[in-house]
Amino acid sequence: MQGLTPEISFADQELLLLTPQISSVPEKHLKNPVGSLSHFRDQIVGALDLAVTGI
Repeated sequence: MQGLTPEISFADQELLLLTPQISSVPEKHLKNPVGSLSHFRDQIVGALDLAVTGI
């Protein structure tokens, strides 16, 4: 589904945000941020919304 895995750029790399797998990331891996994806906020919120609601 388009929009469920948005492409993002981080540290000069093109990456896919794997929204369906977001709940499988252990909390301990979320403690030390290495950067910010705030400029991708709309795409991230849209992908989460699609994952939860399906629309």
